[in-house]
Amino acid sequence: MSLPAILLGFANDSQGAQPLAELEREQQALLDLFSGKMEPVLLVQATLDRVRSRFNDHPGRIRVFHFAGHARPEALLLEPDTEGFSTAYAEGLAPFVGQQGSVALVFLNGCSTRAQVSLFLEAGIQAVIATVHQIQDDTARRFATDFYTGFCAGKSIRTAFDEAFSLLNTRVSRPEEVFRRIGLENQQDLSRNPYELHLKTPAAGEIRLADWIEKNPGTPGGKTYNQQANTIINIDRIENANFS
Repeated sequence: MSLPAILLGFANDSQGAQPLAELEREQQALLDLFSGKMEPVLLVQATLDRVRSRFNDHPGRIRVFHFAGHARPEALLLEPDTEGFSTAYAEGLAPFVGQQGSVALVFLNGCSTRAQVSLFLEAGIQAVIATVHQIQDDTARRFATDFYTGFCAGKSIRTAFDEAFSLLNTRVSRPEEVFRRIGLENQQDLSRNPYELHLKTPAAGEIRLADWIEKNPGTPGGKTYNQQANTIINIDRIENANFS
């Protein structure tokens, strides 16, 4: 069976902001979830060059691009590359991801990424999950874990998202608890779900993991990518992780 791939990009370059203490826990939680379900392509210190390289290494195979780290409304904040560039502006990143021809879902798990959604949808991405406001680090980890738990269990993107939303509201008594306290006085409409699911078409919400497994292309020449469970590739650095 050919497994679909997910590109997991993590960056903790704060550019003056508070470091994300929960980022490593999110990495480990997602790796555990994808075991035997999807092939994780992990970038612990994601730079733009490394993101490009991983797409080039897996042409036509990456179905999901997940980013976790700091962000601004117009950009994702990656790690500095060899030339010192770390800001990935969505105006260029979205078309690049769309040009890969295989990505159907983008999850922008950083603060206030909603403004980037339209660019990814215009680039051909079928479904985009983004944040409405600045978000607490632990909330970001839990929501991503809850969403992918449902999706890896065979539920549709829409159903997995709705369930993650319900679990979020189960855990907190006040909506403002999920937002970062920094800049909280500038937040608007704190009663809203901090996450939004945007779909290119209604049918995109019905996409399931099984759809990708059945249709996932093989290598040129008809060969397929057969990966063992727990296969983790392209790990640049991960510390204190339990891979048992």
